[in-house]
Amino acid sequence: KPLAKLVDRQTYEKAVALAARYGIPKEAVERSSPAALAFLFQTPPEEFRRQMDGDLFLDLWLIQWAYDLGKRVVALEKLEEQLALFDEAPVEDQAEVLREALERVEEDPDAQERLLQDYLAGDMRRVFREMERELAEDPGARAFKEAMLDDRNRRMVERLVPLLARGKAFVAVGAAHLPGEEGMLHLLEQQGYRVTRVY
Repeated sequence: KPLAKLVDRQTYEKAVALAARYGIPKEAVERSSPAALAFLFQTPPEEFRRQMDGDLFLDLWLIQWAYDLGKRVVALEKLEEQLALFDEAPVEDQAEVLREALERVEEDPDAQERLLQDYLAGDMRRVFREMERELAEDPGARAFKEAMLDDRNRRMVERLVPLLARGKAFVAVGAAHLPGEEGMLHLLEQQGYRVTRVY
């Protein structure tokens, strides 16, 4: 269904206006799922445009680096699994996540920069506390987190353990997959691994 039929008018108009800053036309927004737009809006517009101009985003840069070094590259998730998340999540939950993403951009346009600074300082606690607070206030967002993070964390750890057992594995995942009781670090500890911070 077109986006205009999936979200309220105010959310739709805000999404179209913000997408224009990314260089994304209204026609493309209309065909996008609310969840896909919510994820898009987590990336600053200038970073998105830089990637569209041909700069490799981090995932692809790491993959290319590994290939250049002659390393074997293994995906912890399939593309089909990631795309299925958008199809399987209830539209109501997706719409709520999009509304919240738009509100965050309005209220705190510098949030992404602070997130980067916290990450570079090795401190994700504030970000994780804010995420937990938001989830406690919104059951739909919590269900969305379980699908987008918790379930994926368990699946990735399950696939990661045999690779770690072989040794000499370098693993790259998004920072949101690391913290918390359902985060990958804790799940690895439950598998008997000792997690040590090196940076």
